[in-house]
Amino acid sequence: MYKVWNEIAELKNAKQHWEEMISPKGILMVTPKYFDVVDVKNPYMKGQIGNVKTQLAQQQWNNLYAVFENWQKEGVIHSLKTIDGAHHLEDMVFCANPFFVWTQEDEIPFVLLSNMQFESRQAEVDVFEQYFKSLSIKTQRILSEIKIEGNGDLIPHPGKRTVWMGYGYRTDKEVAKLLTEILEAHIIPLKLVSEHFYHLDTCFCIINENHIAICKEAFDEESYQKIKAVFSFVHEISLQEAKNHFALNSLVMTSPSGDQWGIIPKNCDELQKILLELDVKIQEVDTSEFIKSGGSIYCMKAFLY
Repeated sequence: MYKVWNEIAELKNAKQHWEEMISPKGILMVTPKYFDVVDVKNPYMKGQIGNVKTQLAQQQWNNLYAVFENWQKEGVIHSLKTIDGAHHLEDMVFCANPFFVWTQEDEIPFVLLSNMQFESRQAEVDVFEQYFKSLSIKTQRILSEIKIEGNGDLIPHPGKRTVWMGYGYRTDKEVAKLLTEILEAHIIPLKLVSEHFYHLDTCFCIINENHIAICKEAFDEESYQKIKAVFSFVHEISLQEAKNHFALNSLVMTSPSGDQWGIIPKNCDELQKILLELDVKIQEVDTSEFIKSGGSIYCMKAFLY
């Protein structure tokens, strides 16, 4: 029933046949008490070991949390939860990566736990597993030999039982077929080809079911054509803005009234112009301390149902 979509020609008319699905309306964040750069896992971390300004990072996190609080007040999201960061888990603030929250056809939420590329981050998965079990939410693991990094590489298509899957750095291509069965969803694999865009959420920002912003240089040509086959409007952000300011690690959500709300990093002029033209209500947040570690807004939240 569900399939891995690889044929570009098939994708051009696929969207109208995809099964509908509810969208997540809850947000989870992890406090940055222990956030730091202690090693190098990506190009952004080079030269940044020990350079995090702890108080500034906390203030930037508070500012992002305050935006989500306003979103809850405005009805954009229905819940906002936090977990305290854990000692020696300095990357745990990037809570999009250790798991992926989804619902199967019965619409009961469950959590697919990640198999992280780096051992130091794998310990985060255990913390989140216990958290969701405490809430009586079902969790599931897959074979540890297969790498998969949660919402960082798995991005749902709005309102559909379809997931875009980035692979090549932190998630293995081979997991796609397995995901169709576990998630009861269609999977569209996209190959990432730049070390600066090691997760899909660093270069692929869905605005709504028809509009997307991407960095073309992050993808091979086949993947780029897949994106163009599905989205009516593909807005290309420059390599400089995507890499230097993490423009595409933004978050856009739709309220029950149909209004769109967005949170973007500072200094993302190209993306801001596009969103304003689409009447998205934008809030800028400075995430410069977290960019030192290779993450920003989308990385610093997890979805909840």
